Amino acid sequence: MIETVFRCEDLPRADRFDFWRERMAQLMAPMEMTSDHTRDFRGEVRILEFGAASVWPTRFREMDFRRTPKLIRQSDPELYHFSFIQEGNLQVSQSRQEAAHNAEGLYAVDTSRPFACLAFGGPPAGVGLEIPKALIPVPHDRIDRLLARRLQPRLPRRVRDAAQRLPPSGACVPRAGRYPATPGAQGHAALRAAHGPCHVVGVGDGVGWRGGPICPTACRTVRGLSLTGSDRFLAPT
Repeated sequence: MIETVFRCEDLPRADRFDFWRERMAQLMAPMEMTSDHTRDFRGEVRILEFGAASVWPTRFREMDFRRTPKLIRQSDPELYHFSFIQEGNLQVSQSRQEAAHNAEGLYAVDTSRPFACLAFGGPPAGVGLEIPKALIPVPHDRIDRLLARRLQPRLPRRVRDAAQRLPPSGACVPRAGRYPATPGAQGHAALRAAHGPCHVVGVGDGVGWRGGPICPTACRTVRGLSLTGSDRFLAPT
């Protein structure tokens, strides 16, 4: 696992928005971006890389993202981007589908198609997940029908309850090893939100966690929440 953190506040105000735009292009895909807060932009991202996939908790100021046909022709990483929203509001459109998203919402977009995303009503916060399309074991036409729509994880309440039962930060010591609990993509977000010391180190594969250390207390708490296929949490509300 490779971890990187960057904060716009570490730069001079005049450089912050351009820096954010460049890093988002590297992390996800080149996009047109505008904001009413360019003079004092604030944003933070923690990037966790697991091979070809990456997970990135983030918080930033309100803004507008657009992936245009011109930018797609120039560069396309061929990713599915999933966003789990913890705070704020987003209006997302792609492939003639449009939906509003807010806290506890989940949506997906395809970097190979134009899309638009407007973040408004307060600084948004959430967790992004970038996965190469070639690694998704679901027919692409099935995912195409869900783009931009509000998705509902199969077990959102159980995952949320599991995260709430975890001990507070600092109450347990991470331990290296492999444990048979795989809560899936939405579990990653819930665990990180409720239990900072636990190093969530892999995209769920239905067998166990792979990589560096993970707290065994967290594993015991979420045992039984395994989602063994990406298609099992891709259900629209």
